[in-house]
Amino acid sequence: MAVFREDYKKKTGGMGPMAGMLHPFQVGSSFRMKGYARRLRVIGTFTSKQGGVASKLFLPLATAQKVFKKEGRISHLLVTLAPGVQADQVKKALEEKVGADATVLIR
Repeated sequence: MAVFREDYKKKTGGMGPMAGMLHPFQVGSSFRMKGYARRLRVIGTFTSKQGGVASKLFLPLATAQKVFKKEGRISHLLVTLAPGVQADQVKKALEEKVGADATVLIR
């Protein structure tokens, strides 16, 4: 589950295309999010090399579902396929499985 920098309103300062778009977290660190009492543990991070793209951090799926009151549901599924696998067939099968509330992205 990705949490966007805007979700915790931490200002990083600085200038340039990434100003305010970076977070200070590393895998294994934890933080508090407004409206949620427990500390949240970071299990992954993503920082784009493109300007203007907010850095993201990842939480355990079950934790994110609880925090955002979406138990048992997902909003996005990103799948990286092995070479030679038919993307359209995999996407169709996954869309049937996860339902209309989730977006399936194949890369």
